[in-house]
Amino acid sequence: SYAELIVPEDRPLVWETVQARLAERQAFQTEYRIRTARGETKWVWEHGKAVYAPDGTALALEGHITDISAQKRDAAALLENAEMTKALLNAPHDIALLIDRHGRILSLSDKAAVHIRRAPDSAIGANAFDFFAAEIVPTRRSRIEQVFTTGQPSRFQDSYDGRHYDTSAYPVFDSRGDVTSAAIFVRDITEAKLSERALREERDFTSAIVDTTRALVMVTDGDG
Repeated sequence: SYAELIVPEDRPLVWETVQARLAERQAFQTEYRIRTARGETKWVWEHGKAVYAPDGTALALEGHITDISAQKRDAAALLENAEMTKALLNAPHDIALLIDRHGRILSLSDKAAVHIRRAPDSAIGANAFDFFAAEIVPTRRSRIEQVFTTGQPSRFQDSYDGRHYDTSAYPVFDSRGDVTSAAIFVRDITEAKLSERALREERDFTSAIVDTTRALVMVTDGDG
């Protein structure tokens, strides 16, 4: 019988759910797992109701059963991604946030919340590009949109308000391989840039001194 296809662990709950609704002469719906003839385990959603005789006796059940295995896999994948993303977003040195294709913030790190001066809960659902300086929005939007279009990571640098930033954007996929969101990591590299500039200026200064010294050596003989 069909009932024998239901995995043993799910049978008690299915029975209780259906019987409780029938006792109230109401339609029922329930989710459970079945094991197919090929040994595969599938999730199904069943919706049905009893067919009654004139005297009120339940004669049979009628309804439909839908395979929801794909939806269950997607939900599991999203949950797994959510846990992974939550850990990644709280990387100690980066401003990090998770956005959807339209730029809406789905999650963000504590450091990101401080950077945009918003409480984490109030930032959820806001558009991430609203918190960027206007002059860099077109470039950042374009580079992040490429992540959704190509499914490939993107990395770029930009500057505003005297600060320099290194941004990495990574696609987050669902179980079908579609990009559903992007994890954005922004690192302030201003100090590194300033150190590089100072080192370069020092190197250029030293090189200039060496060149000058060589010139003096070339025009000076042993007798002065």
